[in-house]
Amino acid sequence: MPDGTIGIIPIEWFAKYKELFVFGKSNKESIELSSIHSHILLREFKNKGLNFGKIEEIYQPISLDKIILPKGIEAELRTYQKIGFAWLNRLKNNNLGGCLADDMGLGKTLQFICLLKQVIDEQDETIIEVSNLSKPQLDLFSLIDNSEPKHAVKNSIPSLIVVPTSLVHNWENEFNKFSPKIKYKKYIGANRSESIELFNEYDAIITTYGVIRNDITILKNIPFEILAIDEAQYIKNPQSKTYKAILEIQSKYKVALSGTPIENSLSDLWAQLNFLNRGILGSYSYFKREYQSPIEKRENLEKQDELLKIVSPFILRRTKQEVAKDLPELTEKTIFCTMAEEQKNYYEELKSKIRNKILEGFDNPIEKQHRNIHILKGLMQLRLLANHPSILDNNLAIESGKFEEIKRSLDKIVLQGHKVLIFSSFVKHLMLFVDYFKQQKWNFSLLTGQTELRQEEVAKFQQTEDCKLFLVSLKAGGVGLNITAADYVFLLDPWWNLAAEKQAISRAHRIGRQDKIFVYRFITQNTIEEKIQHLQSKKENLSETFVNSKNILKYLKESQINEIFE
Repeated sequence: MPDGTIGIIPIEWFAKYKELFVFGKSNKESIELSSIHSHILLREFKNKGLNFGKIEEIYQPISLDKIILPKGIEAELRTYQKIGFAWLNRLKNNNLGGCLADDMGLGKTLQFICLLKQVIDEQDETIIEVSNLSKPQLDLFSLIDNSEPKHAVKNSIPSLIVVPTSLVHNWENEFNKFSPKIKYKKYIGANRSESIELFNEYDAIITTYGVIRNDITILKNIPFEILAIDEAQYIKNPQSKTYKAILEIQSKYKVALSGTPIENSLSDLWAQLNFLNRGILGSYSYFKREYQSPIEKRENLEKQDELLKIVSPFILRRTKQEVAKDLPELTEKTIFCTMAEEQKNYYEELKSKIRNKILEGFDNPIEKQHRNIHILKGLMQLRLLANHPSILDNNLAIESGKFEEIKRSLDKIVLQGHKVLIFSSFVKHLMLFVDYFKQQKWNFSLLTGQTELRQEEVAKFQQTEDCKLFLVSLKAGGVGLNITAADYVFLLDPWWNLAAEKQAISRAHRIGRQDKIFVYRFITQNTIEEKIQHLQSKKENLSETFVNSKNILKYLKESQINEIFE
């Protein structure tokens, strides 16, 4: 002590104030602590008359009656979605980042779009007065007249949204659907760098993790308002180039969207929280020593509670069961999938060959007799290729964008503990997933025309806890099944007859079931599948046109054929 005496520090102080010294920075006679660690001070000193300001609000429940949504959102938000927006906005107002980790299908994108619109509206209110300083100074005593009129300039800084390549089109659709006044730009493609100078003309820039990784030397010098990452588990590896590149992007606020923030271990959590609020969980080595090892290896509940107190203000997760009262009985969504590059090239080449073959038949009397056969064969080839090239030809070692997107979605659903029905018109398509499920060591049921013990497969899915997946071919399982255990339905490919899709959905969406149903349609972008969906939306009688043998393609005009194969 200053007077030379010796004082003994109580042993409990080392535990009680440990975090204060781990996360704080010593400044001679004081310790500075970031607001992301305010829980430490609140826990120890809240009842000692200290004023912590508005930072305390991040630990309080959201007051629903005080939520004011931004104008220009063309959607009726459900209660939990309003709370999610308000939660993100509150963190933003405290210069903190947050991870919205709702279950798949609960509208994380919509909640973020509301936050983005709020930020855009706030920017619109910020006007910078700029003097006209363009005139030259004539001489030492002829200064510019600063009383000239000033013009207002919008203080516009774009936000950056980083998504998996397969989700770029879906984000476009969500913007157009929910807030069409938001100006967005895609920063993808071969000549993307030419558009960087135009960034400030937009409210949002949509790009991919691959582009961030490749263009980080350019992008790290551009300031953004919000940096949002969708499917945030993409940065779960702190040693990866993607993670290191994301950390270099400059932004005022950070948002992560992920239905599965922890896929494998607690290290996934460290990476995402460190992105959102740098240093919140200490260094990676400290986190592994203090939290990951005690929790994962020794199941230390005290450490688990301690970690939960740190991260809970920055992660908001609602499961489908928790918000069931806010959900409609049936929620349907279309996921647009981007073809892999080699798949796309092969598709365009095959489509051109088919189109030329068909159009030749209009002028050739002999070929005209076989026109319908050529059309149906061509349609089938393109449908198979849009799903996966290997279904069309086993020798094609080409990746499928749709296959990767479906796998990603299934990984999340299995991790979240949900059950899903998976329908396809093609048994070969289902068998690709059989192989994948076996690799993952996932239990599953399978029902095709070759299945003899149908009810046993149904019972397995209905009654076995770890059997989360049921693969069903349309012809074998479109009718006559009652599968109430599933709360997700995946339609892997569109069908000409829209009634068949409805029958498939009704296998799970039965009267009397308690859980809500989410239906996902997977459509490969810029393929025959979009044409099928377009024809469905026009409510044409597709079953009569394409299925009825008496009328098969008989009345299609050349212009209609052209449109289908365009």
